[in-house]
Amino acid sequence: MKTFAMICLLLLLVPLSSSTQFPYFVGNLPKETREICMEYYKSSSAKLKEENIIGGVVNGAMHGFNDPDYENAIRSLAEEKYADHICDPTEFEPIVKAIDKNVNCATICDNCMPGSVPICFLRSPRYAGLAQVCLCTYSLHDPVEEAAFSIRHEKRVFSRKIRRT
Repeated sequence: MKTFAMICLLLLLVPLSSSTQFPYFVGNLPKETREICMEYYKSSSAKLKEENIIGGVVNGAMHGFNDPDYENAIRSLAEEKYADHICDPTEFEPIVKAIDKNVNCATICDNCMPGSVPICFLRSPRYAGLAQVCLCTYSLHDPVEEAAFSIRHEKRVFSRKIRRT
């Protein structure tokens, strides 16, 4: 019995190898939301860093608890540290070809990364329309560098358009 328990424990702790990484809580999302979020997670322009997800915040958010002071602290830290690089997360809509509707950064973070704070980050303030990244972060230390999820426009959407101009 001890051996069986140890094997089960190891299977839970050892991540399964997969080309696409999904957060541990994805099974708890509503079905329609889960399907859309899976497309965002699978996007070639997305990066997920599970080590930057704070489980207590996720669980609280999934049970309807959001701390406005926590959100404000993260936003103000991001604006303080990266003043010229912050844009409005309600206006930036990362384009993913597999999703046929426009969804803004704030909605992506609210639905796909519960409890996270959405940050729209300009990689280069000179190219506001093209160099934006949607960050979903839980970090009170460095909200940009320690974002749990990031997504930008998929390259294949704009690559030809950019080369012609």
